[in-house]
Amino acid sequence: MRYRRAGTYISLSIMLSGILLAAPVAVWAQESAPAQSEEGSCPMCQKHMKKNPTGADNSAERHRRHDQMEAMHEEMTQKLQQQLTALREHAKLIDGVSDQTQLLTEMKKHQQMTDALLGTMIEHHQKMHTAMQEHHTHMQSTMSHEQQAPASTPQPEREE
Repeated sequence: MRYRRAGTYISLSIMLSGILLAAPVAVWAQESAPAQSEEGSCPMCQKHMKKNPTGADNSAERHRRHDQMEAMHEEMTQKLQQQLTALREHAKLIDGVSDQTQLLTEMKKHQQMTDALLGTMIEHHQKMHTAMQEHHTHMQSTMSHEQQAPASTPQPEREE
């Protein structure tokens, strides 16, 4: 009986430590969202904008992509916050459980909730990574296109 209780407390402490490790990531995501909402916060975008300040079509495309990334980031943050809040509430519920079988059941449920939170974090990381790769590819193609454009324009010949 003593060993079973000790095992339960150990597994509870392991799961709670997992929650504590996941919590700063969600808080960091929430804190970094306002900083990224400024236009031109991407260093590559700033560099590109300084290098090639073109017409409204390019600007509209940049704004559209920026708004799209903002919406995706906001959606991700909200989902993570909801899951983290549910985990914290469930952890408080577990503290009040005294029956060992019910505690084990709640611990299993808590582990599943933790796994879901981590899975969501990985999924969101992959979405952001994919979006950044697309952005990087777009920026590279735009920059290479700019470098080719001056070479293709005919140079005026000098009269000697």
